Amino acid sequence: MAASPRNYSMRKMLKDIFSPAEASQLASALGRVPFDAGSIPKIVVEMLALGAAITPKSYAVIERNHAGHPWHVDTGDRNQMPWCRWVASTGLTPPSEFSGGEFEYDEPFEHYDSHYLTTLIHSADQLHRVMPHEGNRTVLLMFLGEPHAE
Repeated sequence: MAASPRNYSMRKMLKDIFSPAEASQLASALGRVPFDAGSIPKIVVEMLALGAAITPKSYAVIERNHAGHPWHVDTGDRNQMPWCRWVASTGLTPPSEFSGGEFEYDEPFEHYDSHYLTTLIHSADQLHRVMPHEGNRTVLLMFLGEPHAE
């Protein structure tokens, strides 16, 4: 039996989740990373407390996307990730290494010039975007599902 729909509209911020050395080490590992790498488990614990679950489709990835991302939700622009319920984004690069790359939420509007060493956790239904950037802006992104009733 599938879980009943819930209102996932939620945001949370975790400051200084990584040390600069941990962030630098993670930033060098572009692509998918395991959930037990470095301080990632600290973020996972916070997400699980919100009702997230590591499902077979869940993943963590280190990304450097110079084009940014237009306004979107994290179930995918074509609903290709309907399983996704909770997302975390952590800045791994000091703001002195890039320009642009601002992270913005819509309704209510929030703007972050940089979220270096800070994790922004939000429900997958939160409309947000990342502005294009120049330089070395690297982030850790985590996409988790929800526990399902057996």
